Formats: sequence, structure tokens, C-alpha cells
Amino acid sequence: MVMEVLASHPSQRLSAAQIAQKTPIAAPTVSKVLKALNEAKLVTSERGAHGGYQLGRPPGQITVADIITAIDGKPMITVCAEDKGVCAHDRVCRLRHQWRLISMAIFNVLNSITLLELCHPQGEIPARLKDLIEIESEVKQ
Repeated sequence: MVMEVLASHPSQRLSAAQIAQKTPIAAPTVSKVLKALNEAKLVTSERGAHGGYQLGRPPGQITVADIITAIDGKPMITVCAEDKGVCAHDRVCRLRHQWRLISMAIFNVLNSITLLELCHPQGEIPARLKDLIEIESEVKQ
């Protein structure tokens, strides 16, 4: 939601308080999110009377995976998909490779959806996302 607010005000620098007012998120949480997004260079910040936050690059160049990674780390189904030795069953588990493939597939989908696509008005789904949804429904059948 924080990134959507910034994407919908591309020429303005907004304070954390202004962003919080436009979302149901408490101001302290917005500040923490902005700090993580700033560290990941997804937003830029400027101090002073005319300071605030803006997107660090155009919304078409920021992916959902970028945003999730900045806040929570790289998205994955299980931690064992990324690192060996984090699970007591690591030595005998035969599913680690499959979980890694599933995690990679999910990451690739999240990495293919941009903030620009995510910000379409409710009910209006970009054609490329419709294709992803149709692929998912075909897989379920």
C-alpha cells in the first residue's frame, strides 16, 4: 500500500505521515516500511521542509518481488529451499529440490509483476496478469 501511494503521486515527495493518512497502516509501521524500502533503494528520501519519499525508479521497473524482498527477504515456501542445514531432516529429505523449484517458480511470477501493473484500479486487470491467472486455472484442472 505504501508503494501504491507513492506510485500514484509520482511528482510529489510525501512524508511518512502523509502516506499513513492515505492507508489504514499506522504511521510508525509506515516509517519502518519506508526505511526498509529506502535501504533497498526502492524509494528515495530527502530531509527538510520540502523533503519526503518518492519512488526510486519508475513503477514499471519495480517488481512485487523487489518490494517483498525489501521488507521480508526473498520470498520462498520453506527456508530449506534456499539453505542446507536449516532443518533437522535436511540429510534425509527428498523433497528439498522440489520445494526449491516451487519457490523459484513463485519468485519468478512475483518478479514478473510490476508495481505499475499492481496499481491498476480495482476490477481492471492488465492483460498480462489475466494470462497468468488463466495459466493458473488451467494448471488446477
